[in-house]
Amino acid sequence: MKNFLIIIILILLLFPSFNQAQNLLWTKDMGDPMSVFSFLAAQDNSFFISLQHQRRISPTDFLEWGSVINFDEQGNKIWQLPFTTRMYKYGNEIMINDSSWTSLIFLDYSGNIVNTKSLPEVVSAGLRIDFISQNTYDENYYILCSDSTQTQMWIYAYAENFNFIRSFQIFDGQMSWVYNCFVLNGYLYTSRNRYGQGDFTNMVSDIYKYDLYGNLIWTKELLDRLDPHLVKCDDGVYFGATKFYQVNDSTSFEGWEISKIDTSNGNPIWTKMWKGTSNFFTLQVVWGVLNLPNGGCLIYGATDKPGQVREGYYDPFAIAYSDNGDSLFAIRNTRSTSYGGVSSYFALAGWDNKNNLILAGNIDTAAVLFQSDEGARIWKYSIPGITAVKEQTNIIPTEFILQQNYPNPFNPTTTIKYSISERSFVSLKVYDILGNMVANLVNKEEAIGNYSIEFNASKLPSGVYFYRLQSGDISETKKLVLLK
Repeated sequence: MKNFLIIIILILLLFPSFNQAQNLLWTKDMGDPMSVFSFLAAQDNSFFISLQHQRRISPTDFLEWGSVINFDEQGNKIWQLPFTTRMYKYGNEIMINDSSWTSLIFLDYSGNIVNTKSLPEVVSAGLRIDFISQNTYDENYYILCSDSTQTQMWIYAYAENFNFIRSFQIFDGQMSWVYNCFVLNGYLYTSRNRYGQGDFTNMVSDIYKYDLYGNLIWTKELLDRLDPHLVKCDDGVYFGATKFYQVNDSTSFEGWEISKIDTSNGNPIWTKMWKGTSNFFTLQVVWGVLNLPNGGCLIYGATDKPGQVREGYYDPFAIAYSDNGDSLFAIRNTRSTSYGGVSSYFALAGWDNKNNLILAGNIDTAAVLFQSDEGARIWKYSIPGITAVKEQTNIIPTEFILQQNYPNPFNPTTTIKYSISERSFVSLKVYDILGNMVANLVNKEEAIGNYSIEFNASKLPSGVYFYRLQSGDISETKKLVLLK
């Protein structure tokens, strides 16, 4: 009893708002179990999920199928397409891989195919597309590709129209499972699992930073780590992983580890741990990391179920931390069934356009094994204190306006405000005096409204620059001055 009270006190100290920091708006059961979620995006009052379903149809066979699904803000399906893929934004379109993972398909928000693009360089190399990221400075796309053995990893660079630029190899030829790859401030960050000594008991996670020509800047090796997830933030990178150890020749998942990484050298700025509710037969698995809208991160996955002493029973769980590493809130969904204890997890997290939190995952992993009716679920939460950045005011603009930045001259940040009078695709870019683009501040479809965005020029030299706003067929350019 004494130990139980100590555990409760520690949880309350670590997560002071554990029971009241979130408001569950609704849940939606999706019937079929889902083994993989690959992406979630928000547009207007709807959101998109790309996933893979899996169901056992015999002792040795599984039935698998994929879907891209568009949901309204209440979680009702609007449309569904038979793709198994990751999704990316491409202007006001959705970019996905085709079934062979060697070409790109572009969808509008109604689910219509509007374009396709082949990547013959990837096909001829015998590779497949794994991750796509756009560099906001030059607008080029950097695509991580792998071969069928998961030993050869390459980066292919393409212009915005997908004309080939260059390619370079990354990693060292060891069998790897890549979890993330993105470009941040002109550098490429990626993370992977690999076998340290050729078996599961020596799993290692690595983090890498490359320049955009394939030169390795630094790498960090993390022993006894699984599921290495990266997500970018304004002044660093968040890293989440599952930490494990060996007990009597079997693997025990000890807890979650979340760090903010200094991008200059790869060292952690701070590190936090979540070790679940017991020290024996624990099962703490990280599925992903998500940025908070106003700074900080959310790490999510599964944690062991209270009161269960058998390994393998676990609940969906998510923990939020501020940018300084302070705990903000936690979400845990417990569930019991006649099966004798259900295993559940959050597999995907994202924000809708009102900054409500969307979580998705499985509520019963036994559904995959025993053909249960229970399986996938979506949750929607409002989080007090996690508020949207209000770009629109209550006054509806009637004309296109680009205001002069303030302050001007500035060092190193300034604010640019603008108004658009009709829904359109908007771009706001900054150029140097020679006409070279140095920043891509906005590149998306926006509704009628008044907007404000901060431009940080800390990495640029002093001088005269120009910022250009384009909305549909209308454009305007103004001058700004950086003085350091």
